[in-house]
Amino acid sequence: MKKGIFFLGLFALLLASSFILPNQSVTASKSSEVYTSGPKTKKVAALTFDDGPDGKTTDQILYILKKYHVKATFFVVGKQVKAYPSVIKRIHKDGHYIGNHTYSHPSLSKSNQTKIRSELTKTNQLLRPLIGYQPAVMRPPYGSYNNIVISEAKRAHMKVVIWSVDTRDWSGVSTGTILNTVKKETRPGAIILQHTIPHKNMSNTTAALPKIIERLKKQGYTFVTVPEMLGMKK
Repeated sequence: MKKGIFFLGLFALLLASSFILPNQSVTASKSSEVYTSGPKTKKVAALTFDDGPDGKTTDQILYILKKYHVKATFFVVGKQVKAYPSVIKRIHKDGHYIGNHTYSHPSLSKSNQTKIRSELTKTNQLLRPLIGYQPAVMRPPYGSYNNIVISEAKRAHMKVVIWSVDTRDWSGVSTGTILNTVKKETRPGAIILQHTIPHKNMSNTTAALPKIIERLKKQGYTFVTVPEMLGMKK
């Protein structure tokens, strides 16, 4: 009887593991190609912003970053690059790094190889004439990936970058909640996830950002771009 219960429980566990929540990453065998954080030997952190650019929040974020002399990484969506090329140029001119976040923001782990390749290629083709380089990093939407995604990223000479601190700012949580999350979860080598979602009120993000920077600087952190943290070239 006990043996039957054990096998039933094991089957249930295996079944549950086949379903992935939208903001969880799929475990992949080529872990050396996927980064959730940087080296833990230095007190550095990387601020990252997904889903832009847009015509409002991105400008506010850039103003704050310039005020505090902080460089960040923007994982941009191709459709938004097409809509706001001047903002992309400003991000680049201000010295921030730009990564690939696909063209139309699909769940790549649910997409076939042709679709994945197209999503990455179209965005890279849009970015190169605007910033002069092809991104060395990409972030799959929702943090959802599999071995095909890793393979296609590698084919395009990009590393897959997820995050270690999820502020969940996209869900509308308060500024205080964002700050508490960063306070509790930030460690040396942290990659902090935030958003500049088009047509969405992201005032919680813009209100939290100066306080995040001030608090982490006070704790001795230095802010770097993702490629800098991971020792990559452009």
